Parts: sequence; C-alpha cells; structure tokens
Amino acid sequence: KGRLMERDKLSEAEAFRRMQRLSMDRRISMRQLAEAILLTDRIGC
Repeated sequence: KGRLMERDKLSEAEAFRRMQRLSMDRRISMRQLAEAILLTDRIGC
C-alpha cells in the first residue's frame, strides 16, 4: 500500500481498494499483487 500511496498520491483506504480491485481482476492474491508492484517499481516499469 505504501508504494501506491507514495507513487500515486493515494490515501491508505484508496490504495487498499485499488489493490483489492486489481487482485480480483487478475485473479491473484493480494500478496502476489504486492510482490508484483514492488518488483515493477524496482526495475522501473
């Protein structure tokens, strides 16, 4: 959540809702989504 909050200027609740929606849309766990967010930020995507 913190990375989304910082990068996209979201509140904690907004970041959580975005992660929930993305994980449901992609049919992956919140943990997998969080790992993907951190990886893409790390490599600059």
